[in-house]
Amino acid sequence: MHFKSLTVKNFGPIEDYSVNFLPKGLNIIVGNSATGKTQMYGSLLSLIQGRKVLYFDDESTEASSLTLISEHKNVIQKHEYMYQEKVFSCVFQNIAVSRNITLSSNTSQLLSSRPTFYHGELDISLQEIDITFIASLLVNEPKFLDSWSLIKEKYLSQLQYIGKEKIVITSRGAEQALKLLAVISYHSKLNYSSPLILDEALDFIDDQFLNFIYFVLIKYSQKNQVILFSQFGYTDKLKQISCMEFPLLHWRKENRSPIGYNYHSSRNKLLPLEPEKKSEKDKPLIVRYISHSILKDEEYRFVEFKEIKGNNPTDSILSLVDQYIVAYLNENSNHRGRIFWGITDEERKVVGIKLNYKQRDELRKRISEKLGQIQPSLPPSVYRINIEKVYDRELNEIADLCIVEISVEPYQNSYLYSTSKGEVYIKTDGGKKKLSPLELQQEILLRRKN
Repeated sequence: MHFKSLTVKNFGPIEDYSVNFLPKGLNIIVGNSATGKTQMYGSLLSLIQGRKVLYFDDESTEASSLTLISEHKNVIQKHEYMYQEKVFSCVFQNIAVSRNITLSSNTSQLLSSRPTFYHGELDISLQEIDITFIASLLVNEPKFLDSWSLIKEKYLSQLQYIGKEKIVITSRGAEQALKLLAVISYHSKLNYSSPLILDEALDFIDDQFLNFIYFVLIKYSQKNQVILFSQFGYTDKLKQISCMEFPLLHWRKENRSPIGYNYHSSRNKLLPLEPEKKSEKDKPLIVRYISHSILKDEEYRFVEFKEIKGNNPTDSILSLVDQYIVAYLNENSNHRGRIFWGITDEERKVVGIKLNYKQRDELRKRISEKLGQIQPSLPPSVYRINIEKVYDRELNEIADLCIVEISVEPYQNSYLYSTSKGEVYIKTDGGKKKLSPLELQQEILLRRKN
């Protein structure tokens, strides 16, 4: 089964958008931060998951609709979801059937051949059979073998001496690359044909691996439909291969749509149509933080390490988080800004933060509330809150010890951003700087000149 087209009207920030997909080949929905990529991903997910992944604005008088055309075994179906006057309805129908096909029942293709959705955060196993499959995609492709050899030597070789249980990876980009390779392999083993739909799958991947990952996706998509939502288009080196970009350019600023993808309630939860989690016994676990180890990554303008020294880590984080996010946003660059709490800034030593489950949940909520007060307001997809586990040197999880990671995507605006207190910060190589009234005027004049 593959998707032929999707039309979205008044969904989340998207007023009207249509796309005709390649049945085989890599389909890339390209857009900057907060242009609606994750909402488009959510529109496809909601066609299968329904109300559980949506928000509803009952005060809106507009109508919303999602229309998906799919094809499977010469049967073309139309799936349409509509929301109007507080009523949510969904219908599908066969709109074209080959003369040689006999339908046993009027069944939706989306249920019989379920797409695989992946948003980059689930734990995915990576076994020897998966490594062999990825290698098979690179046959007769020598220009990408160096990248593959580097990945195997630097990361996958650990599977041999850690008993295929844990892989130590301090780089989030490398972790993301390995998970994506595992998802591709997972999808290849399904006993039915369906689209592979990926969101937030390339955000942290290092430049040295980006072309390699794109090539693997393109090779895999020659026999399977792949739909990727990404900030990055394919490079000139790959343009000769079957691949198509669909730009997302506009964010709907006003008059919130009556329905949209409920981004926060769906994150970090296993959805039935996503790759299944393996048991802890069966899957290798990617470990990023080992207590008292020294990180290889160094602190620089777009990465900040912070150690919590007081007895109230939540208040310590909340006292600074909006200041740093505002400073990164006012950088007015194309770089992602990241802050890590639980790592010493001088030694880059992993010390962690003590937070139990209830405290972690409360921290996420309060950070979201704090960042929601930044002016001008930010779409929630611009920032991400990750709370990562910390392990001892035997790779056993240390209870309630974690690292808090907060990242913000570049989101340019004609205005300078400020905290809820009206304070304006800019990023410096040594941290952040609060602008005085005079410095604020000078910064505005300087930006106007540029």
